[in-house]
Amino acid sequence: MLEEEDRVVARPSALPYAYFPLFSEGASAATEIARLGDEKRDPRAAVLLPGARVRTANPQCWFVQDVKRSWDQITLQLSSRGPCGASWLLVNEAYVPGWSATLEAGGTVEIQRANAWAQALQIPASMRASHSRSLQLRYREPTFFSGCLLFLLGIAAALMMRGHRSRYRFGQRDGCNEQISAPQKDIPPDQYDRSAVEQNIASI
Repeated sequence: MLEEEDRVVARPSALPYAYFPLFSEGASAATEIARLGDEKRDPRAAVLLPGARVRTANPQCWFVQDVKRSWDQITLQLSSRGPCGASWLLVNEAYVPGWSATLEAGGTVEIQRANAWAQALQIPASMRASHSRSLQLRYREPTFFSGCLLFLLGIAAALMMRGHRSRYRFGQRDGCNEQISAPQKDIPPDQYDRSAVEQNIASI
């Protein structure tokens, strides 16, 4: 149930999953959250980045041509209309640790928090004519590799313990066989110790 100070803001149309806003500017976290609830603000117009930044125009020569998504990977096909300066790309995906981005023929691209919760990436300038570039975002749980290492160490420890137990049991069987197969001296019938013989049979 909604409290009195809560409100729901309806947009006439849904935002694109990834797009190039018209402007980029800096804002504090409180300002970002306040602007998100401003009904008069067009979220497509500006990308709000943390820190003190001057409002600058975002070159409108890049556009998102195709988007492919899975649970841990996003592939964006970017196209340009000609030579283009550095442009901010906004991706409406939650900004959490574990995401990394790689641009085709451009190397690693830093992901920054934008609009209080989303992801922003600055696509480097390109002086080439119209062309396409692939941008790939991957998500890996921060504890994924340490978890895999602990899992492998656990398997190695289990195998070592199993091998140790196998050698211990094999040694016990060998000792028992040696006791059974050891040569016995001939004892005259009148010198038999019946209780000792029964104890040996019981131990076997």
